[in-house]
Amino acid sequence: GTTQKTSSSSSPADKEQQDQEFRELLLKEANWTPPTTVSSKRKDYLSWDDYFMAMAFLTARRSKDPNTQVGACIVSPDKLILALG
Repeated sequence: GTTQKTSSSSSPADKEQQDQEFRELLLKEANWTPPTTVSSKRKDYLSWDDYFMAMAFLTARRSKDPNTQVGACIVSPDKLILALG
């Protein structure tokens, strides 16, 4: 008798087919369809100035002295907060 040797490794095409089938099964089981359009950028967000002023305001609210509730937010030119106090 002749024996036929089977390989346990699969070709890249087989692997891609299995991956595709797995993705389809997941989508079917989750009852989910991928979005067809890319979402657009939000328009209702704070400006950088408003954001940093809000940070300074919140920092002032944490002051222990009720008479001098002052806050500061030091920001670098590339919009990184360097210090709050």
